Amino acid sequence: MSSRPTGPPRPNVLLLIVDDLGMSGMQSASMPNVHSLARRGAFFHDAHAQMPNCAPSRVTLMLGLRPDTHRAYGLADHFRDTLPAATTLPQRFKQAGYLALSYGKVYHQLLDDEPSWSNERQLRGIDQLNASRGGRRRGQRPWREWRYNQATS
Repeated sequence: MSSRPTGPPRPNVLLLIVDDLGMSGMQSASMPNVHSLARRGAFFHDAHAQMPNCAPSRVTLMLGLRPDTHRAYGLADHFRDTLPAATTLPQRFKQAGYLALSYGKVYHQLLDDEPSWSNERQLRGIDQLNASRGGRRRGQRPWREWRYNQATS
């Protein structure tokens, strides 16, 4: 007997969080592929963030809770300090049988949230990279690892 669910196949879900990159016309960042993807996807021209700071706004997106609930007001605040049992959007996907991966700065620079992500490691080469560095922990800067991947691929 198969343990695979019957019914229509589940859709693939890809959430790209691209902030701080000048998507609204800032010319200092040249990203033709990201701009091309934005033209073909959903781009929010008049979106409003919960806070005038990127980190608490991303935590709000991942939790579906306002900053006055998760209390991650600044770059060094981790929502798990206030809500240790909170369930994030990636955790919901994991519970539904999806693989939830992160590469880059989803929460913020020195603060990741390991419970949010599947154990399988990220993009090609990241599993070896993380193993060689003892795994990714709070305080590491994973968004710089792409250079290592390109050099060793």
